[in-house]
Formats: sequence, C-alpha cells, structure tokens
Amino acid sequence: MGTTDTPDTPNETTIALATDKMLIMSGATARGAQKTADFFTPISGRNRIYSTPGLQTALTGLDTSGRAGVANTMWFIDVFIPYPCVLLGAAHLNGTTVGTTKAIATLYNAAGTLVANSSVTGGGAVTSGASTFQQRAFTSAYTAKPGQYWIGYMPDSTTDTVRTIVTATFVEANTGSVAGVAATATPSITPTTTFTANVGIFSYVYTA
Repeated sequence: MGTTDTPDTPNETTIALATDKMLIMSGATARGAQKTADFFTPISGRNRIYSTPGLQTALTGLDTSGRAGVANTMWFIDVFIPYPCVLLGAAHLNGTTVGTTKAIATLYNAAGTLVANSSVTGGGAVTSGASTFQQRAFTSAYTAKPGQYWIGYMPDSTTDTVRTIVTATFVEANTGSVAGVAATATPSITPTTTFTANVGIFSYVYTA
C-alpha cells in the first residue's frame, strides 16, 4: 500500500469473479483480511426470494384448488439466489385443503446436495393456512452464496393440497420429483433442466 492508502496495483476493468478476493478490515482482530467476492452480506432486512419471480401473491386461480401431493415423494423447483444471504427457511403455497398432512421443506445447492431442511420430527409440520404461503423454518440457518438452488416439499399423505405450475408456458422453471423416506430429509436430488407439470410448487426462501 502507498502512503495515501491507495492500492499499488492498477484498476481492474473486467467483472469481478466469485473467486476474486477483496480486502476487508476484520472487526474481530482489527487487522486486514480477505473475503471472496461471493461472500459479502447485502443490506440486511426482510427478504423473500421466489422460485417464480413476479408471482408473489396467493391467487386463487393458481392450479384451481391445489393439487394433492404424493406421500413421501418430494417435489422440487429451482430458485436463483442473487446475492449472499442467510436463509432461515422455505415457504410453499398451500391449496384450499389444509390441516391434516404433514410436510418437510428442503433446500439443495446447484449440485443437488441437501444444505438445509425443516424439522423432520413426526414427518414435519402440519399444513396451515388455506391458499396462503406457509413458512417452515430450517433447523439451522443457511448462509447462501449467489447461484441456483432447489426448494423441495415432501408431504406424508395425499390429503392436503398445494398449488403447482400446471403448464410450462406459465413461468420459466425447472422442476422434478424424487421418492423419499418418511420423516427424513432426502439427502440429494438430480437437478433437472426441464419442466414437469404439476410438481413445481410456488415457493420462496426467506431471510427474516
């Protein structure tokens, strides 16, 4: 560093890569440190990151009254996280029938590896709130880097309903399903690049 605290290297004119490192002052040690560019926390506050951007209202016309899930089969849909953030849980849009089925919410990274899930005790939390988004908190908060993720939903019965994307022309989404084990967070999925009707639940992940 020079005497005016100006970096001794020339200015960069290209886009910073996720692996590039930035100098910071560590509050814990009061010394200089480095962080990769994809690990800076944005302005804090309440955030909802939807799997279907622009469709953030629980409209009654989505998938009519909702669709009954398949017991212990997980449906999943992709979501893009645009900035580093700490995710507290995931939410799914319930149909008009609620109050009986239990379900587990899961989150997978781009490779399809489980990185967070809601409680699996007793098969998960009972559905609550007809035609509304129901939040399920992760057992541990997850610090996410920008990129593609997958939100999963696994019910324990076919009684209650959730609202899904019924046609590929409705919104852009990659969706899929995988057989699971009762009261267990499925450890991995095979990411897809295609759309399967009626398994992509309108979902979001949230920060606070």
